[in-house]
This record gives sequence, C-alpha cells and structure tokens, in this order.
Amino acid sequence: MAKSTPERASRADRAKKLSLRERLLLAHYVHTHAGNATAAAIEAGYSPRTAGQIAHEVLRRPHVRAKLDEMLAAEGVTAERLERRLSEMAFESDLADFEGLLTGAESLAELRERGVKTRLLQSVKRRRRAAPGEGEDASGGGGEEDVEIRLHDPIRAAAVLVKMHGLGRETRRHEGDAARPIIVEIHRDSDAGAEGKP
Repeated sequence: MAKSTPERASRADRAKKLSLRERLLLAHYVHTHAGNATAAAIEAGYSPRTAGQIAHEVLRRPHVRAKLDEMLAAEGVTAERLERRLSEMAFESDLADFEGLLTGAESLAELRERGVKTRLLQSVKRRRRAAPGEGEDASGGGGEEDVEIRLHDPIRAAAVLVKMHGLGRETRRHEGDAARPIIVEIHRDSDAGAEGKP
C-alpha cells in the first residue's frame, strides 16, 4: 500500500498548477492575441518554428483548458457571444463602412460615433510616403499617407459557424475498386433527416 506523503501530495498539486509558460500562453491567448494560439505561444517564449503545434498541445491539457475556461468566463465570453461576433464577421463586414478612414475624412472614434462596428477591423496600418524631394525620411509631415485596412475574414468566420452548428458535409472516399470509387456524403444538418430532405 502506497503511503500518502507530503512530498507526493505536493508533486500532485504541482502537476495541476500551470507552469510560467502555460500562464504566459493563456494570458497572450486571451488578452493580447485574441485567440491566435500560435502568436500567443511565440509571445510566451516557445519556438516560432513549432509554436502552432505546441500551442495546440498545451491548450488541450485538462488543467490548462480548465484555466482557459475560467479566464474566458471572467471576461464574459460565452458561446452565444462568440456566435454573435462570428456572425458579424461573416455577414456584416463591409469595406464601404470604412471609406472615411481610407480617405482620411474620419477617425476610428468618428466611425464608432456613426455606429460602424470597428471591431470588425483586423488591422489598420498607416504609412507616410515622402513627398518628391524629401528623400527617404518622411517624418517631417510632408508627403502622402497610405492607409491599409484589413477586415476579419468573413469566409473563415462562416466556416467556424458551420462547424459550431454541425452544418457541414463530410465527404469520405472508399478505395475498394480503383475504377469506381465510392463517395459517401454524411449530412450533419439535423433538420435534413426529419423531413426527408437530402
């Protein structure tokens, strides 16, 4: 019969505690990089070459997953809120809403006042081009400004929604007879079977 010693108990407790890198990964995943696990892993000190794979593995560990769920709940992140945000990204993204930002006629604050959902922006980059005769350094304020706007990918957001609701089709190939492959489609739409629709 194995004895329960303080040394064993502390080892078991340590196994449930997050390491420094795990804590850093979660902090960057939730706060800095908004769900980008690879970028969060790099910020946490993991190798850029293997960050994606390591982040995937770390986030699947039960004690890390439990802490992540706790952090998301504290931030008010729920499945319904995620679904609303993904729906906005998938169906409400319109570059025309940001024309004033591109032309310099409006700031982000002015767009927000106008009711534009600026959270649909993934990034805004501004670069000043040197005016003729100014050379490479355009920090003097002359020249023209280039603005690059990137919206969150609506196709990717729609794909995540499809997965969330199990609406996708799964196609599998059976390699029985090379001359006549069999393709099996599995429909995951819950309403399809109820009414006999494909």
